[in-house]
Amino acid sequence: MSSSRNDNLIQHCISSVNGHSIYKIDHIAIITINDNLQFNVFRRYNSVYEFIIEDYLGDLHFHKDYSVRVSLQKILCLTDKQMAYFRTVDAYSFKTNAPIYDDIHHMRWSEIQLNYIGAVMKLGGILDDGVDNLQLIKEMNNPAGVKRKSWCGYEDESEEECQECEPDCVCDKGDEEEDEDEDEDEDEDEEEDEDEDEDEEEDEDEDEVYESQSSDEEMYTVLRNGTKVYKKKCC
Repeated sequence: MSSSRNDNLIQHCISSVNGHSIYKIDHIAIITINDNLQFNVFRRYNSVYEFIIEDYLGDLHFHKDYSVRVSLQKILCLTDKQMAYFRTVDAYSFKTNAPIYDDIHHMRWSEIQLNYIGAVMKLGGILDDGVDNLQLIKEMNNPAGVKRKSWCGYEDESEEECQECEPDCVCDKGDEEEDEDEDEDEDEDEEEDEDEDEDEEEDEDEDEVYESQSSDEEMYTVLRNGTKVYKKKCC
């Protein structure tokens, strides 16, 4: 630590106990994000804003006993959507110099100090514009088994970008729906034509039966006892 940095921290940690000035500050966290050192976290005991978060530029941020997630979201001004994949990559305890297997990014600062005295935390899922995070965002916008909406990823993407999206994209969904409606109308018309043809065939069969029955009646004479006598045709 440089002397100016030490002096700056000391100014914020002075407290008085029975007339005695006490300089009390504890280093409780070292935070790296995507393998870059980003923050040091200290605890002082003379204010309700007891946690001092120093960023990589040397600026100080004063927080209450928030969780790691909430503190970093406030400092970095990230939305909930941008924090969706925030995670603990790995962490090591100051107390035992051993790995921490808990999701430490959900813990409050006081819990970290109580359980581990302090922690070296490697976090991920934010401040990264790489392919991995871009793929995660696409998966979040288009869960498995659910078709995409009429835009791809973001509403402000251009049509050229839209053409490069996944094969299951339905960006021209409106046109496809119109085509489907036209196909359905054509199918209905074909079914109606088939029904009409079937009705006509049935009518023809009925006419043939009637003609055969009438021709049989002309060829025979029915006697009183019910017997039929064949009629001889005249020359």
